[in-house]
Amino acid sequence: MPESDTASIGASIGVKNGNWLFLIDFVEGGPVDKNGVIREGDRLIGIKESPGAEVVDVHSLSQQEVVDLIQGAPGTEVTLRLMRNYTTFFITLERELIR
Repeated sequence: MPESDTASIGASIGVKNGNWLFLIDFVEGGPVDKNGVIREGDRLIGIKESPGAEVVDVHSLSQQEVVDLIQGAPGTEVTLRLMRNYTTFFITLERELIR
């Protein structure tokens, strides 16, 4: 798939304390922004890149490997396992082309 056809969730992945991954810099109108539940600074702890797939623990992955799991074809779903205030939750988003 050409890079221009790669869709995402409209957020950047930040690294804190050397290995904790956080969602930051939401794109206005992107999937994360429209979701309304995800907050900047939520800790990313797992990704399920498609329905039926296993949740991948992101703790040992590089920032680029995490981005590669999140990105995909436009209109496909990705599920994020997030942590906020020591509570974990799952959010499923539809990937969109981000301009």
